[in-house]
Amino acid sequence: MLNRQISPLSREQSLFGRVILIVQRRWVVAHNLASAFEAEGAQVLLANSSPNSLAQLDHAYLAAAVLDGQSHQLWRQLKESEIPYVLYTGREHFYDGYSSGPVIRKPAYAEEVVTAVRRLLYPSTPKCRPASGNAG
Repeated sequence: MLNRQISPLSREQSLFGRVILIVQRRWVVAHNLASAFEAEGAQVLLANSSPNSLAQLDHAYLAAAVLDGQSHQLWRQLKESEIPYVLYTGREHFYDGYSSGPVIRKPAYAEEVVTAVRRLLYPSTPKCRPASGNAG
């Protein structure tokens, strides 16, 4: 793990040690997102479908989640548990009865998803555009 200095401002909004659940059906997308969150110091739990991720919702330190557009079951449970989440989907239409989280349309930079999660965890986080990166 990298040993880097964190400024006082960034320490307040750090993802270091935060547990993030990523549910994406495509491994390439999940891996790209996981790498971006890990670069910020987060611990990542990966699942490729909602049924596979249900057990991970009981993780004692789960801070937030990044879900695909087919994670209906998880939307409800996360909302009931008051765990914030971002929908990262390429789908135009999806059932939004429980989708209270922000929606980021694919393709988008992984850093954009990380910023959205950070803004959920720390509402005073300013919006920023990634300078460069790979769309996932």
